[in-house]
Amino acid sequence: MHPRRLYVSRALCLFVALAGVSCTLFRSPARGLEAPPVEAQVLFERARTELGAGTGAARTNAAREQLERALEVAPAWIAPRRTLDDLARGDLGGSDALEVHRQQLVERQSSAEQLYLAGRLEGAAGARRLAMAAAVDPRLAWPHHGVGVDRELTGGAAAALPAAERAFARAAGLYELSLFAQRFADLQAVVGDERGAAATLERAWERAQALAGCGFGSEAELDLNTAPSALGLRFALARAALAVRGDAVHQNRGVERVLELLRHAGGPLRDLVDLARDLPREPLGRSAAWMRHALAEAVAERADLQLAHDEPGHFALVSLGGAARAAAPETWATNSSVEQRRIEFERGAFAAAIAGWLERLPDAARGAGGLPIDPDLARLATLAAGLSESPTGPELLSLASGVARAGWIPETLAVTRAAGERELDPAQRTELAQIARYASTWDSLLAEIDLAIGALQSGAPSLLISPLEEERAALASRPTDLQELFERVERAVEAHRPGLEAWEGAAPCPEVGTISASPLQPFGPFATIAVPGPLFHDREAELELGRAGEFVPGLAQLLSGVQRVGMFGKATGRPLDGTVLRLLHAGEVAGEHLGIAFAGSLLLCEGTDADGSLARLGGGVSGAALHEGYWIDIEAERRRLARIEALHAGFEELVAPELERRLDWRGPAVDPAAPGEAALRLARAALRPALDGGDRVRLVLWNERRATGAGPLTLDDLLEVVFVHEEGHLTDRTRLLPLGENLGGVLGVALDARLSPARLEEELEYRAELVALAAVSEPRMALAEILDAARVDERRRGVHGLAYTRLLADVLSELDASLAADPERFPELNGQRYLQHQLHRLSGETVRALAEQLARKRGMAADGF
Repeated sequence: MHPRRLYVSRALCLFVALAGVSCTLFRSPARGLEAPPVEAQVLFERARTELGAGTGAARTNAAREQLERALEVAPAWIAPRRTLDDLARGDLGGSDALEVHRQQLVERQSSAEQLYLAGRLEGAAGARRLAMAAAVDPRLAWPHHGVGVDRELTGGAAAALPAAERAFARAAGLYELSLFAQRFADLQAVVGDERGAAATLERAWERAQALAGCGFGSEAELDLNTAPSALGLRFALARAALAVRGDAVHQNRGVERVLELLRHAGGPLRDLVDLARDLPREPLGRSAAWMRHALAEAVAERADLQLAHDEPGHFALVSLGGAARAAAPETWATNSSVEQRRIEFERGAFAAAIAGWLERLPDAARGAGGLPIDPDLARLATLAAGLSESPTGPELLSLASGVARAGWIPETLAVTRAAGERELDPAQRTELAQIARYASTWDSLLAEIDLAIGALQSGAPSLLISPLEEERAALASRPTDLQELFERVERAVEAHRPGLEAWEGAAPCPEVGTISASPLQPFGPFATIAVPGPLFHDREAELELGRAGEFVPGLAQLLSGVQRVGMFGKATGRPLDGTVLRLLHAGEVAGEHLGIAFAGSLLLCEGTDADGSLARLGGGVSGAALHEGYWIDIEAERRRLARIEALHAGFEELVAPELERRLDWRGPAVDPAAPGEAALRLARAALRPALDGGDRVRLVLWNERRATGAGPLTLDDLLEVVFVHEEGHLTDRTRLLPLGENLGGVLGVALDARLSPARLEEELEYRAELVALAAVSEPRMALAEILDAARVDERRRGVHGLAYTRLLADVLSELDASLAADPERFPELNGQRYLQHQLHRLSGETVRALAEQLARKRGMAADGF
């Protein structure tokens, strides 16, 4: 053989040999074990596709079938088993799944897989099992992942990094590779190592490509353009590269990855739109014109995406595709009324957008004739009803003015764009340009305030940036008090003032110096808050902060001019916090709960422009009590209603006997540590992992309503629980304020809170939810929320979760005492089984009676109530 041919032949053999080795290594670099067969992985990805495509029994059953087939191919693989556990939780079988794993541990005490699967369902109590699983089989990735989650919750991101890295190194298969790489990279980014995060994801992508390549030629292949795990990794790669600021290599790599996703990959449209918003306006070394051209080319072949107008500071993609949307409107459905309205505005369906929004408005925001109580919103609704089918330029100009006065900023920009394409006289075109500049300026300012509030929680410098390039400045330190924060906000407002005053129809912008002097109200040593407005109330007048009924100056005036309200404050031992909400209605409430009168202000809101700390951490915030009243965010309750509707849809197809069987569930029998009635009672009233208790209660209510023809739950049903909870705070204000006249009651609450400010906040939330449990028209709605809070891992619980879990424990103790005193009173309960698993069997009136008993014991009800 010719020497050169011999060389090539040997090289090819070496390449083939190395390719075989690389397949083995990429499958499992740290375990030394084979990854699940490609066939099993493809079946698993199909299951994930089904679950990501929507809700309902059909999709759940299809996913479950694919997962069970994957387990037939790879019986030891944990990923399908844990996903089946999660599906069981959605089918009210989470507690049963946990019991199965616990029983299998009795038979196989040294099974790392069962230790992990049981431990992950047990919350904080399962941390010990996760550590044991990692010790029993250090090669297995999942226990290291579980240990990392535990360490993050108890010690922060830095403490979790080693375990997360071990999980990533042991990842077997595409799903684990994607999940554990993203988890490790997220932690790296949190501790400030953005380049390390990008490098981790790049390594994962190389392994994923090799893994998919090893499957080519078999019946089943992993498609890196469509498999959900691959898509998740590709999105993470793009985000991580774009997050490395000031680095041309990473920035341009991120841009290319975004463009590639737009051209060829699947994935949720919302994720694509959000990802495009992260693109730099001018990638380093390239122009804005190049970016616009590249984006236009990337979406040219897609019917589901459009490149919208170039808004200040970013390129806007919108998931519209006119004809495609008209053909399949369900594709564009959203849980958010505000988001749905904005989508309709972007496609030019202005009248339909406002009509649909009005239809979804709760009764609490409606006045005469079903119109919004707020006069600007009422005028807008009337104006929209009179729009012609194809509005003229003057009609759209009038609509733009009305939308701007209502504070609908993105919607205003959409209308001005449409009006700019119609015939207008010079004066009308000038006014249109003024409205567009005004709305664009507000869009920028609200985004900067959101960044500033986010920086308060992240520990990063608080950025308030001028839109003028020469005035851009990153303020080097975090503000330590409200005064300093407001001084920074004022600097941003001054930079934006020309745009804020560009339109004659705009509310007056606060005078220079008034924002930094926004009135503050102290609450003794516990907290200080900015008076939110829009009006002063009697209590503030008593403190000489302003005259009752007059508008609050400063930041409150600025925000109320665009139908916003801001909540800013600082509690002892905590960083500054704040939120900006879109205001629907400002009014007054009064009434009585548990015989205690209450009165105060109501701020009814519809979504946020800037989230506070709890929302940024993933907690749902529907409302909060203020010194003079409370605010409610109906968008948060819309999201809750959507989850409940999805729960109902998943059980819609069950025949009645099967549903009754599931709802008849009473949980496992009590196994007390010692014999005797006392030990039984102690055990049966204990808190248990609340995996599906809240949903079980909701399904009982749904089944009852179906049987009586009462119809499905509405947004107003959910809002009632929030209203009464916040009014529960106001009853405490009646009992405890002014402090000097109610020292006995104040001291009692303080002692219940062990004189701790944090525990005091928890105690007040406990009391408010107890009022809701006793006073709402259907107490089981509040009970479901309490069980939801108890379901959250105790290491993740905020003040509400801690308060509600303690309240659940007290309700169980009250129920146990009542059951022991009169077993005949509760024929629906089995005294040999855990009471927490039987709460769904109680009637609403029984729950109310238990809550009232508990309220009387705690001195929260008026004498004789």
